[in-house]
Formats: sequence, structure tokens, C-alpha cells
Amino acid sequence: MSTFKGNYRDNNFKLSRQDGNFKLKGDIVGTTIPPTTAPGGGITPVNDNIVRFYLPASSTSLTIGAGTSTGYYKLYDGTNSSSVAGDSYSGNPFVSYYTYTSTTLSGLGTTAAKVVQLMPTDANGNYDSNAKIYSFGLQSNSSDVDAIDMSYCTDIMAAQMQATGSSGFATSGGTSSSSQPSSITEIRAVGVVGKEGSQHGGVSTFTHSTAYYAGGIRLQGQDLDASALNRLYTDLGSNSDGDSIFVDGNPGTTSDTPSIATDKGWTVYGS
Repeated sequence: MSTFKGNYRDNNFKLSRQDGNFKLKGDIVGTTIPPTTAPGGGITPVNDNIVRFYLPASSTSLTIGAGTSTGYYKLYDGTNSSSVAGDSYSGNPFVSYYTYTSTTLSGLGTTAAKVVQLMPTDANGNYDSNAKIYSFGLQSNSSDVDAIDMSYCTDIMAAQMQATGSSGFATSGGTSSSSQPSSITEIRAVGVVGKEGSQHGGVSTFTHSTAYYAGGIRLQGQDLDASALNRLYTDLGSNSDGDSIFVDGNPGTTSDTPSIATDKGWTVYGS
């Protein structure tokens, strides 16, 4: 057994040995990343209002669009951050579907798998633990993503994870396309209840024009087997608004149990 002697300090915390005991001083906020597991190996959900994307070693970048209560967000891998993305429609749940703001974290190494966090921030890029993530989308991402953990982000109304070739949100009457590969094998969503209602093809009127958007949880064409789909259905909280989950094109839809979700008020399409 190894023994710690002396002090360890960085910008976030101090670990010291005093009177035979270890003491941890300071806060570690938004920097602790859980270990990356093999796809389907069982992500351990984290409760801190951050969405985590588990990437294989081969993926060197990640592009995400999002809507948050502050209107700002960034990507962070524990060392490097993307630029801060934001929009004049600060705090609008569907800001990412109106102008589709996005940000990219690039330059990720190829020697190991990695975890990238989607964090709500202020205008200067400081993580806001009290802010809410309303929506996120992978439509502009072209790198493989193995798994996603959006657990305990209870204000999420729309999660766009559909693969290339699947329909996405629509704006001004035209349907967008998705660049996301069919690579996702695990999604955790503990406590996610959905708050959008039945507007999986609804209309939202903003200041300048009318924008059409698709909400709910969309993961058409991904690579989830029946076990992964059932785990997602089990994770979800009770829904009273008829929110939707789109699962068509996943290999597990021939033997999954969508009633796990429908019994809690969700509408499951494609299974």
C-alpha cells in the first residue's frame, strides 16, 4: 500500500496530511470526470446537471448545439474547453433550434477514450451549477459517440441524437439533416421526465419568425440493443405531458419492452 506524504495543491483544491489524517480543502466543480467504460459496459450516472458524452479514442472532436437557462454553454474534457456558445434568445429552451448555435471542442487525443461534458455557463464561460440544460443536439457532429449520460438533467425537453439519414428538427418548413454517425450504444437518463408535451412536431413563434422544431428524445438509427433501450426506458421518470421517444432503426427494437416507458406516460415511436 502506498503512502501519501506532504501536500498536493492545484488551482482547485488542496490535499494535505495533518495529524495522521488527510484533509481536502476547496471545491472540485465541473472538473471531475467519471471513468470511461466500454460501450454497453454500464455508465455510472452523475448528478450535477451536466450532460456527458463518452467518445472512443478515434474521435478527436465533438460539436454540440444546446439551449440553457442562461443562454450560454461550453464543452469541457477536464483540461480543455471549447469556445462559449450563446444566443440573443437567452434562456429560451429551443434556442438551439432557432438559430442552431453550436460549439466544437477539437484537438482531442487519439491515445484513449475520453469524456466530454456539456456545461451551462455564464457569458464568460464560468460553469453555473444552478443553470438548466433545456436541450442539446448532435446534428452537426460527425465524430463517433459511444454513449451519453443525461441523468438528472430534469429540465431537458429535447435531446437530438439521431443518426445520419434520420429526420431531425425543421426550420421554416424545411427538415434538417443529421451528421451524427450510428455509433451510440448506451444512453442513461435517470430521472429525466420531459417537459415539452406532445410537440414532437410543434410550432414555436419567436420575435422574427415562426420556427418548427422536433422535441422529445430522438435516437433514430443508433446502435442500441434491447438491453440498452430497456435500461433507458427504466431510467426515465414519470411523464404527464405525453413526451415522445423515437427509437426506430435501433437493432434492439425487435425485442425491447417499450411498455416500461409507456406505462410512465411516454409515447414510444418505432418499436
